[in-house]
Amino acid sequence: MSVRVNPGQKQLTLTRSPRACSRRASSRE
Repeated sequence: MSVRVNPGQKQLTLTRSPRACSRRASSRE
């Protein structure tokens, strides 16, 4: 969540996009 708030870390979020999606799906289950 903190990474998303950071505009400069937007590039990092893109690289972690696939990983973040997997973590979100796991959290929902």
